[in-house]
Amino acid sequence: MNTMLYFHILTGVVGVVSGFAVIGAKKGGNIHRVLGRTFVIAMLCLGLSGAVAYSGPT
Repeated sequence: MNTMLYFHILTGVVGVVSGFAVIGAKKGGNIHRVLGRTFVIAMLCLGLSGAVAYSGPT
């Protein structure tokens, strides 16, 4: 297993956890904002790492 796979898995876990947590946070609050940004960044990293892993050698 390579580093990109571990990064992909980690960002996926962070995205899922922060996504579920943001649902329970009060809308507009600081926690909601931080969790939402964490979710967005994690999803961007997840997509980019998936694209890099897919285009790389097998």
